[in-house]
Amino acid sequence: MISLSPWEWVTERFIEKQFGLIAPLFQEIAFDKEVPILDLHEALSDWERNITEARAYVAQVIEHIWESMPALMARLPRIQGTPRSFKP
Repeated sequence: MISLSPWEWVTERFIEKQFGLIAPLFQEIAFDKEVPILDLHEALSDWERNITEARAYVAQVIEHIWESMPALMARLPRIQGTPRSFKP
């Protein structure tokens, strides 16, 4: 059994520990930049008390991902099957 924090279960770290694979970040695939899109709890530590700001942040992330689809689709064929997707 793997010992992970609650947040690690949904991260690259979980995939790497569980399956021995490295999962690239969205920004890395779409723009070749290793810049994460922060999870809500990382971007807003008080998100539970500030629902308006939390919703605005989530909407901003969704908008960014949506607007990034052309870049992602253009790069995706070059990413599939690259060594990054194999065991480290």
